[in-house]
Amino acid sequence: MFFGIRKLDPFRKCLKLALLSGTALLLLVGLNENIPVISQKTVIAHGPQYPPPPPPPPPPPPPYAGPGGEVGPRGKTPGGSDGEETPVPDPPVSGGDTPTPAPASPGPNIGPKPATFPTSGGITPRPPGGTRPSGSTPGRTGRRKATETNGNWEYWWYLHQEEFLAGRRGAFGEKTSKSGEYSLGEPSKLPPSHSPHGALHNGLISRLTRATREDDHEVRAAAVMSLGKIGGPSTFAAIMTCLQDSHRSVRESACLALGFLGTEDGRAALTEVLNNSAMGRTLLSQKNIHSRTRAFAAAALGLSNRPEALQPLLDTISRRKHHDLVATSISALGALGNQGAVTPLTRVVHDTGWDDLHRVHALTSLGKLGDRAALPTIERALVDRDIQIARAAAIAAGSLGTPKDLRLIRLLSRVVTRGRDIPLTSFALISLGRIGGEPARKTLRTVLWNGRDTNQAFAALGLGLLGKAVTEADETAVENALIHCRSDLTRGAFAISLGLMKSTSSASTLLKILGSNASPLLRGYAAVGLGLMNAKEAIPSVQNALLSRGHPTLQQNASIALGLLGDRNAVSLLSKIIRDSRSQYVVSTATLSLGLLRDPSAVPSLSLILQNKQSAGFSKSAASGALGLIGDPRDITPMQKYRQGCNYFYSYETLGVLLRIL
Repeated sequence: MFFGIRKLDPFRKCLKLALLSGTALLLLVGLNENIPVISQKTVIAHGPQYPPPPPPPPPPPPPYAGPGGEVGPRGKTPGGSDGEETPVPDPPVSGGDTPTPAPASPGPNIGPKPATFPTSGGITPRPPGGTRPSGSTPGRTGRRKATETNGNWEYWWYLHQEEFLAGRRGAFGEKTSKSGEYSLGEPSKLPPSHSPHGALHNGLISRLTRATREDDHEVRAAAVMSLGKIGGPSTFAAIMTCLQDSHRSVRESACLALGFLGTEDGRAALTEVLNNSAMGRTLLSQKNIHSRTRAFAAAALGLSNRPEALQPLLDTISRRKHHDLVATSISALGALGNQGAVTPLTRVVHDTGWDDLHRVHALTSLGKLGDRAALPTIERALVDRDIQIARAAAIAAGSLGTPKDLRLIRLLSRVVTRGRDIPLTSFALISLGRIGGEPARKTLRTVLWNGRDTNQAFAALGLGLLGKAVTEADETAVENALIHCRSDLTRGAFAISLGLMKSTSSASTLLKILGSNASPLLRGYAAVGLGLMNAKEAIPSVQNALLSRGHPTLQQNASIALGLLGDRNAVSLLSKIIRDSRSQYVVSTATLSLGLLRDPSAVPSLSLILQNKQSAGFSKSAASGALGLIGDPRDITPMQKYRQGCNYFYSYETLGVLLRIL
């Protein structure tokens, strides 16, 4: 490698050595970034996460000192266990719209970090740009080596699976258990206290309110968010009390809970926190509100469904103060769904004076708003030189496009054909599936068989997203790919795709995989695929998978499958795992699985975990989150508004936490 260096003059010799050293360093950093950090003591910053555990997204950009500046390192002192800042009043906002460049060196991280799950006995999905999975190349030929992005589909599925698994509510939500005590009734309505379902509603609120006074801040954070999901007038006071909690993550969780409630009083309180007003500081008992707490208030306003939340978010964006806060407010506009944000967001996208991070998330928010007037903006952004802008446009295209938008389909197909960037290609394949139509189907089928192996998983998922437009030929193509593929990771995507297609003709193939000695990873996805296609004959095999010891991830996917299949024995099986296992991780995973089933008959088992003084904080946090899932009247949890359709390759601190919250 160093051949010929002696013949170079000293300057060129040093330059070549520096280049070689830099290349080696980049390779080393790239390898290290692909290895998930696993700690024995798991910290959940804002309650439990949606399993399987997500990989860490790419690191956020450096802290941003906009007009007025962020509280810098000199303004911080060790302020307790949650890393609170020394109160420093915000200086007045300077005029003008030109953002101040980011500082040359990033400051220290403040506050709780995004949650991670222990991985003992389970398999952690690879991060975007992750390492090559073991096994041969997916697809029939196996002529190429698998690359670092094969696992991206798992992270995409982690973020989006809830929209496809929402049917699990139908499995149990309107049925009454043997005792007749735990029926939730109509999922779209909050059960009033005087109704037959009031006993469950009031009982959950009572248990979770007590949990907000636990010593463990993780339990308090999970409990207050569950109170927000369950809703009702009696939860407001408990949530407001948590705004003054000693731990910042609990205060941030209380902000989200107010957003879940969606009441006018909650909206007003969140606006005060967002603006760092005197009233907001009084509500939090803080001399100065941390900028990330204000960002959580902005995110909560996006979840509130209150039209009055639009203007405070627009005002925050116009001030361009605090980089992360502005980015969160832009994302919150997409979650809010108010069409009044279309024009301001379009201006942000077109104005190159804005920071690229803000323009990227303005694009994804435009996609979530669903206004087809933004389609020309999306089409122009698809061919933008900035790769992050193009990625965001590819994501948004799936929300705005229809099979009649032939120009948009051609642009997305060209993105796939050029292969300019693997994540960009992946997003384009998903959007082609969401848009549908014969031209889109043709591109997806071509990539499935003849494209790069790293895109085959996304092509299969795109075919699965065609919905009722799926043909028998599509089902056969994906099933054949599943049979001939040699990578369990990619085969998992094929199994999910067949489930999305409701391809009952391939149930026997998935059943064979589920009962084989294949990896727990593949068997788990085969179980979910069987659940998605409602293959009732798979229930005994899925039950056996649920009882598999040493594989919590397989158990998690098996429990999801049983919920989709409507197996009422799943609660008793998971309760048995909780009683018999000595592993904290297995118990916590099974506990969350009870919540994912959304079966009210699981309430007694979850309540016992909360009441047991010997239960670990991790398990109590999972139980609190599970009770919130059972009591939530919505089919899809509120946080899905941030998980779905986001550019997770260009994250920022607050979004990185939001993507991990149940």
